[in-house]
Amino acid sequence: MESGYGVRKESLSPLGKKNGLSWKKGGRAFLKVILSALIVVLLSGGSQILYWRYAYGTFLVNGSSMYPTLNHDAEMWVDGRLSQIPPADIGAFDGGEGTEYVCDFGLMDDSEDFRDSLERFSIVITYFDGDFRNGELLPGAAPKIKRIVGLPGETIQIDASGSLFVDGEEVPQDFVPEWGEDYFQDHLHETGSVASYALGEDEYFLLGDNRAKGASDDSRFEGPVSSSSLIGRAIAVVGKCVYRAYDGSTSFQSYRWPWEVMCL
Repeated sequence: MESGYGVRKESLSPLGKKNGLSWKKGGRAFLKVILSALIVVLLSGGSQILYWRYAYGTFLVNGSSMYPTLNHDAEMWVDGRLSQIPPADIGAFDGGEGTEYVCDFGLMDDSEDFRDSLERFSIVITYFDGDFRNGELLPGAAPKIKRIVGLPGETIQIDASGSLFVDGEEVPQDFVPEWGEDYFQDHLHETGSVASYALGEDEYFLLGDNRAKGASDDSRFEGPVSSSSLIGRAIAVVGKCVYRAYDGSTSFQSYRWPWEVMCL
């Protein structure tokens, strides 16, 4: 039997029954969701990196004084070949032409008020007071990276075992490598103990984490650092760079994504 519109009843779709969503349409919708999520992640991650890169100053770790906190996986290349020297033994990173170091680079807060955020064990980029003469930076003076262990007005002492005392109370240093008490006793003149030292109202006592022989030139040997010699507070390590000591040039090798950043 035919309806009044010239269409057989058998050809009409049953009432209340809908055509199913095709797999092709579903796949396209799913792909759009994945692509949208990927774009959001890339844009947010890239924006975060750009913000860090331009909101903060940068620094590189051209030595082993902060090992193993920093440069724990540094590399040294000589004439294009990887050297097997452990990072703790690389020293001053002062190899000649053809020597390159792959080392940490990071971001620092070098704003006008960064000193207000400094506290014990903050890592800072700094000059020594002796790097200046009549208020002018001496030629060849280079920034250093150290850790604050003594704050203005405190009294600092380091005994023969390398233990730190602040105002007469021992302060744990969990970041210092376990070289052993015998090492400090046998190399006292090299590691540098510090008798009771009272810091002035504008002085900081800075040490490197690596207390091995000759590894860190710091306040044990150079004396405390005035606030005016501080450059910035380290915020995070965000990648690697290539450093060439013979001409002082650097080039960024890689960035880390925000979720891989090591906060200091």
